[in-house]
Amino acid sequence: MTTMDSLRGLTYPSTYMPAVAGPAERRNVLLVESAAGTEGVAVHPFLLCQDWDQRVVIHWEDDHASRTFTVLNITADADDLFEFVREDEPAGTVRLTPMTYEQFEREYRSRDPEAGNVPRFENDEQFRRWFLPG
Repeated sequence: MTTMDSLRGLTYPSTYMPAVAGPAERRNVLLVESAAGTEGVAVHPFLLCQDWDQRVVIHWEDDHASRTFTVLNITADADDLFEFVREDEPAGTVRLTPMTYEQFEREYRSRDPEAGNVPRFENDEQFRRWFLPG
């Protein structure tokens, strides 16, 4: 598991990719959740330490654009969960977990009005190709 000290030790622009992102040959589409509930989708998450102010930030792409948040602490870093404490509003604990296309269709699509722009998927490979092209 990575620590805030090891992340602060990264020489900018070096980055750290959480284990939950999956191996390079098979990246995961991730579900983003907090105390408020489901927040969205994340792909290609990485953390870095900004050299000008020593803030650790996490950045990821999603189904709309991208997101960047300041990280106060890392509480889990495993293949099935990356959990951190977010400073930015809404502040608090955020969890990234691997998401299947069934979860996307069942749990996420109905909660996000803009998910209607994402095609319906028949299998995991279609889902992965949409969110993780190339």
